[in-house]
Amino acid sequence: MAPSLLLTKMPMTPLRVMGMVVGVAVICLFLSAFRVPSKSLKLGTSLDQPPAAAAVAAAAALRAKRDTSGRTMADPSFWHTFDFQSESIPPAVVDAASKVTVITNNINIMGANTFYREAKPPAEVEPSGEVVVLLHGAAFKSANWVELNTVNLLAGMGHRVIAVDLPGYGESKQATVEDKAGYLLSLLTHLDANKPILVSPSMSGRFSIPFITQNPESLSGYVPVAPIDTKKGKAKYRELQVRPHLSMLDFFF
Repeated sequence: MAPSLLLTKMPMTPLRVMGMVVGVAVICLFLSAFRVPSKSLKLGTSLDQPPAAAAVAAAAALRAKRDTSGRTMADPSFWHTFDFQSESIPPAVVDAASKVTVITNNINIMGANTFYREAKPPAEVEPSGEVVVLLHGAAFKSANWVELNTVNLLAGMGHRVIAVDLPGYGESKQATVEDKAGYLLSLLTHLDANKPILVSPSMSGRFSIPFITQNPESLSGYVPVAPIDTKKGKAKYRELQVRPHLSMLDFFF
């Protein structure tokens, strides 16, 4: 039976849902390294990835992969039955992740005291220059990204990683903001997160949806994971010209 058909029989606890989100995000960002030659070459030095010619061949092999029904990645329905658990994270990345240090800090954004966690690549990994910002759903907080090792793995790949407790959640419980798009823009500016890849699950759509409709040029990539409030920006979606260079869709199509 196809993996996707088994999901209805699995108890979808908050932790399991978060785990699925993490798995998809990590695989997307790892596989996308093949997509951008300049970034893959940077990471290749420290992670012992194959030279350029071999990287091209590896990317071609990935595109040729088939799901349990025989469809290739070029088929829009490929992801309905693809087994993400069949992919593994390279040992070099896992080793680098174990050496990552995660720091915590607070910053005042528009009067809201905001708690966040940050990690950078360990000394032996050359920075990719990319910034990944992790938001969260209503039942979660930045700590979950650390507990699931997502922060460490992404930093181990060479990225700077910022996980935020949004106003009203986690360690930012006492904070509230009305202008959510303005808040997110101010947060990224103060943290010097220039054109980051924004990962936005569930509730965080209240922040990310108005943000991308008002400031699409401020992001390099957007990874929406069933965000809420999508109807609020529907009228402007066709106007968006965002082309995330570290995304699953950009890599495969």
